[in-house]
Amino acid sequence: MMQDTMIYSECYTADLYSEFEYLARDNKLIIDAKLGRKYREKILVRGATKLGKDMLEDFLGRVPSKEAFPHQVKSSWQPR
Repeated sequence: MMQDTMIYSECYTADLYSEFEYLARDNKLIIDAKLGRKYREKILVRGATKLGKDMLEDFLGRVPSKEAFPHQVKSSWQPR
């Protein structure tokens, strides 16, 4: 059960990070004040007042997806 929770956490993290990666695709810095403010307001400020999934959905403006996870795993994998 704990491993399932960890995998979902990784999926949600990858989906959240993909919003910042979109900036890099447009030749912008991945650190963006507007997106950072949105992250602060929709995720950090709320703390534990809402379910994490609900905060993520509010930030993304859509239902969280698992699509970004395989991309993140593939791009971070390094052969030994």
